[in-house]
Amino acid sequence: AERPSIIPRRLVISGALPVDRRFIEKTFFQLLEGKPLEGDTLSAFIDSVYRTGHYRFITTRTDTRAADTVLELQLYPEDSPQTLLLAGLAYQGTLSADSTSLFSAGINLQFRGLTGPGSALSLGISGGTLPRDLSLDFLFLQPLAAGLFVGADGAFTLSHLASPPVIYSGRGAVKMGARFNEYIALNFGPEIVFAGETQETVLGVTADFGFNSLDYQIFATRGVYAKLENTFLFPLPPDTSLMDDVVSLDVSVSILLTRYLSLIPNVFVSSGFNLNALHGPLFGSGPVDRMYFPHLAGRALTGTNKAAALLILQYQPWKNLTILGGQALFSLSGAIGQITGDWQDFPVKALIWNASGNIGLRLGKTFGLRFQAGAGSSSGGLIAPFFTVDIGAFRY
Repeated sequence: AERPSIIPRRLVISGALPVDRRFIEKTFFQLLEGKPLEGDTLSAFIDSVYRTGHYRFITTRTDTRAADTVLELQLYPEDSPQTLLLAGLAYQGTLSADSTSLFSAGINLQFRGLTGPGSALSLGISGGTLPRDLSLDFLFLQPLAAGLFVGADGAFTLSHLASPPVIYSGRGAVKMGARFNEYIALNFGPEIVFAGETQETVLGVTADFGFNSLDYQIFATRGVYAKLENTFLFPLPPDTSLMDDVVSLDVSVSILLTRYLSLIPNVFVSSGFNLNALHGPLFGSGPVDRMYFPHLAGRALTGTNKAAALLILQYQPWKNLTILGGQALFSLSGAIGQITGDWQDFPVKALIWNASGNIGLRLGKTFGLRFQAGAGSSSGGLIAPFFTVDIGAFRY
């Protein structure tokens, strides 16, 4: 006989910080109360509590002795501030009519819990090749309450270090945000960007609303990602150009067709209003996009409006390659899109496209390897083969 489902009706919490208790109870009500207890929903509930950054360990157990089944949640808060030294490597390479090779490495010193549970201060230095550059960056995050935070981040970059003149640029931002539940978040804040190449300073105010239920951030097999973003741009003196506005919509849907097969349509649309030529490299969109058009990595096109679509058929035959994890994936993909200064002049008859066969290796939720081999449109209307390699954290 089939075992009856466990349906939790009440939640008993031990060890929770006062600031988190209401959030935990609300999440339990949304995900678990009165519903059959399943591994995916229980994991989502536990992950949401871990994401507060306040707890180092969480255990659960169910008590079915009473009339109402009880889910007992035991929390172990972070005991003291932590100091971590983190290193990262990434590589992007394209062999085609337009070829590039970019290697980057960085080191971050992180102080966690310095100003309270869940807070983080990160100081980092990173460098890359082609162009040779060196970047100093910082990030600060401070939770205010469950689901609410404020933060700041910035960077100072020196580029073209191999040959004078050295070009410097910088940016700084203040951010405020709210996470309404497991999937939905809202962010808002001002940002100042200085582009040394154009000697231009711009104040941007960005608001974005996002939904993310993907099971993995790279090579997702199920879930939905959607982000609507709007940025107002205010040129600062001596620039006297008009205020600009950039709106973008980014959508990815991973549909699990069978246990091992997923169909993943992706759409990106970006539109600029009054976006002048100087702002294009900073905030405009171009087909130099690693996700949609990796075969054009050597091109430097920019514009105010962009539309692109990507369709992926992904096959994951094995769950884990080793006892330590890691998944291998195989896929076929095709992308199409274009960039234009005016939607009325959108070049339908001259769309950028590519098609490829791909091999991926997912080593974590956000880290992996990807190899692509295929063909796509090139300069002068020609069709050119291409091969790309991505290592690190990337979107796909």
